[in-house]
Amino acid sequence: MVARWKPAAFGLILLLTGGCTYSRGHLDRYSNVSVVLSERNFSVVKTSVLGQSTGFKVFGIGPSPSYAEAVDMLKESAEIDGGPRALVNITVDTKWRGFFPFYWRKVLIVTADVVEFFDKS
Repeated sequence: MVARWKPAAFGLILLLTGGCTYSRGHLDRYSNVSVVLSERNFSVVKTSVLGQSTGFKVFGIGPSPSYAEAVDMLKESAEIDGGPRALVNITVDTKWRGFFPFYWRKVLIVTADVVEFFDKS
């Protein structure tokens, strides 16, 4: 009789302590700004600069991650203020982790490369 409840108890513990992970990434094309790079008047300053924002929910209550916060952190890390620099190859990754619907964490990760333009003359 004792041996029957052990697999059920193990399954219940596994179900309650287990979690799920989901990850998704994509290349954003929200900007309508385009630059023609027909001349080599730029150099790559930094690669894989990132900014991120995290949200955590318990039973659906809690803050969501902010895309604006992630982009602000990206710009701060890229040091693009005050110079002829631009962000290129911008990607957004979304990672989910948790045990829905009880709790979950969502992380937005924005990555980009930084190029600097110079006068070729």
